[in-house]
Amino acid sequence: ECDWSSDVCSSDLIAAFSRAIELEPRNSSAYLHRAMSYGSTNDLDHALADFNKALELNPNLEGAYLGCGHVYRKKEDFSSAISSYSKAIKINPKFTAAYVYRGRTYYLQGDLQHALADYNEAVRLSPGDGDIYTCRGDTYREQGQFDNAIQDYRRAIQCYGDASAVRVMNRLAWLLATCRDARYRNPAKAVRLAEQAVNSAPNEADHWNTLGAARYRAGDWQGAIDALNKSLVPKSDDFKPMDDTSSNQIFLAMAYWQLGQKDRARQWYAKVSAQIDQKGPPIAGVERYQRDEFEQFRREAAELLGIAGAANVKGKSALRATNEVR
Repeated sequence: ECDWSSDVCSSDLIAAFSRAIELEPRNSSAYLHRAMSYGSTNDLDHALADFNKALELNPNLEGAYLGCGHVYRKKEDFSSAISSYSKAIKINPKFTAAYVYRGRTYYLQGDLQHALADYNEAVRLSPGDGDIYTCRGDTYREQGQFDNAIQDYRRAIQCYGDASAVRVMNRLAWLLATCRDARYRNPAKAVRLAEQAVNSAPNEADHWNTLGAARYRAGDWQGAIDALNKSLVPKSDDFKPMDDTSSNQIFLAMAYWQLGQKDRARQWYAKVSAQIDQKGPPIAGVERYQRDEFEQFRREAAELLGIAGAANVKGKSALRATNEVR
């Protein structure tokens, strides 16, 4: 996420910076901080206007270019975001945050080579920053450099001393459980890491989903179902649901099949296949990777359930293929 400001953002704060601007209309710092405050409230148009005004008053204000990059990235104008981050780097070649955010933008575009180059430079500048290792680990993972990804996730965990470590534990557990190259899988370790994540942050649905996948890989079918179901059912008002439950549902299908509950397995398979096929083709970048990962799981499930060719069939035909097996 964009780190706009360390200040508490509120309408009072915006008003305070507005008063400062009234008193000193050429105060670039006041425009910069009001822009960050607008950004924190997701008022992107006002944020961009203030960042640009700050740059008009002080063209060497690297933080304003960083802020413009954040706005453009939130607007999904990735080319303009990259241009803004590059201008910040030109002013300050040691601006670690600009490399990180430009790398993230390249990553969202699916340009993994440029993303990796930026993360490498950021690591050189700030070798103790866990966030950078996490981002670089994600990039290595999508490139298929799984050994490097695992190593970077472990480095990130060592760097963190707070809840952020739990987030990366979950990432590492997911990779060790589901890596498309089975040589890098370690179900037992994945279960241990996922259990740590769940115990530390039980209101994160993603953690329960990872634990379910890890237990499935470890051959604990019922334990997998229990964890996967917990990821779908809110336990409290602050329970954080998953953005995408497709992997959850496909692992439920496989776990039920392993327990001999074949009708339930087919139902889960048909349901998630129809949902995914209705979404249409994914965009480039991270969404493309997530879809490829799901298709990997769907092929595995189709083979397990004996649904010949169903992983490549779309929409209603996937449901028909499932029913034909019955």
